[in-house]
Amino acid sequence: MVLEKINLWENIKMCLLENKDSIKEAICTYNKIFKNKDPFDDCFRDEIDSKILLFPTDGYILRRRQFESLIKTMNILGEKDMYISQTEWMIFENAEHYLTNVNVSYMDYKKMPIFLENAIYSKEGKWGIIISHEDHALLGGSKEFINNYLYFYGNLENDIKKFSEYWRECKQNYPNIDDKWVNKILNISTYL
Repeated sequence: MVLEKINLWENIKMCLLENKDSIKEAICTYNKIFKNKDPFDDCFRDEIDSKILLFPTDGYILRRRQFESLIKTMNILGEKDMYISQTEWMIFENAEHYLTNVNVSYMDYKKMPIFLENAIYSKEGKWGIIISHEDHALLGGSKEFINNYLYFYGNLENDIKKFSEYWRECKQNYPNIDDKWVNKILNISTYL
């Protein structure tokens, strides 16, 4: 009977958490990784020792290579489950929180009703990604996690270059734009 339940879960792609205890567990896990919900600042707890910038995203979702690198890294490190929570809510408990696993395809992920800033994070509380409305994401985790992620992704220097160029051009075209957070984000990437 237990094996049947496990096999059933392996085929489930994602589920919306509706039970208050499940939501509370997701938020508790979130708080092990993140100290806030701000993708324009160092949002990670001090225990998260490696952080990188991903740019660009596809709005509020990761691009295919970013997402598939995450799934491959999870598989390598033996992680099976992750949460996806919309973070752009005043009351985080009222936000939509999903539980999904490494069997979710990129197309299924892309179809999720995510229209706000959000976070994807380990059910084990070991790593997390926070995605902003400005088409960037911050990924934090252990050195081992980030090393494995970058092995599959390999675009870190290019992402940082594109991010810097994009915001430099924005500042030239719109001199009054508030870009104080940009250097903060660039300094967050502890991997280089």
